[in-house]
Amino acid sequence: MGWLSSKLSGEGHHHNVTGDKDDTADQADFKSAIATDDGSSHADLLSTVDLPLLAGTGPQIRYEIAFDAKLSNNLVLKRLDASSNTWNTVYWIEDFEWKKEPDLVFHDGDRQGPVIGSTIMRKRIHDMTLRLGGGGTLQDHQEDGALLGRISQDKKYHDKGYTLSIPTTSGGSRMYHFERTQSTKDGVKGFMGKLAFYNWLITNVRKETVGLYLENVKGAISLTRGALTIKPDTLDEESDMTYVLLGLVTIMERTQRDLLVAIAVT
Repeated sequence: MGWLSSKLSGEGHHHNVTGDKDDTADQADFKSAIATDDGSSHADLLSTVDLPLLAGTGPQIRYEIAFDAKLSNNLVLKRLDASSNTWNTVYWIEDFEWKKEPDLVFHDGDRQGPVIGSTIMRKRIHDMTLRLGGGGTLQDHQEDGALLGRISQDKKYHDKGYTLSIPTTSGGSRMYHFERTQSTKDGVKGFMGKLAFYNWLITNVRKETVGLYLENVKGAISLTRGALTIKPDTLDEESDMTYVLLGLVTIMERTQRDLLVAIAVT
């Protein structure tokens, strides 16, 4: 994903830097797939790209996360229907940036769809709250703290790791960990791929791989989109899928805002 570079340049162009002949061939194929000037969703462009599969057995679900249009801050999350090889919009995500809270509001299907949930990212700290349902208002995050999922930055590794805590009816929580990865074992390719800010490995409390998000599956810094693969059998509860998806987008937006602040004060 390239919110930062897109905002700095004013548009979402793709850049791929490599010195490998095989990678150069891939780059040529990749550019032909994204060469378009229309106003269609950037997420539609991923349908020609092979997303990585995770190791192990069991079903795997593939997703895309992207801007909903050029020069837009709003996002879409799409899922691949393997039977028809088509991408279907799961969430349309309204991004309010610094204008109001909640910061992100997730709608079912499109911008007119019902609110699925919302997230708040408090300024200058890294504890974030995630609420499923509600009306997409600040009040949703103030009524009952027991209903809130929480995303906390790792104290040791700071923005390289986050923990998502999902509330349970017993008052406890189920947890998932998001770790920024540069490992080739996780599918990160090339020197430029290692520099990407949005490569995330998702694991459960048993240290099993739940999912992998790559900013660019070809090995570069992408300015318009990214690919996510999830193994649903590794989730503790089926409903955790929604939390994991919303949590990933929230962490990515948090990272983008931190980068913008860092550049502004440099």
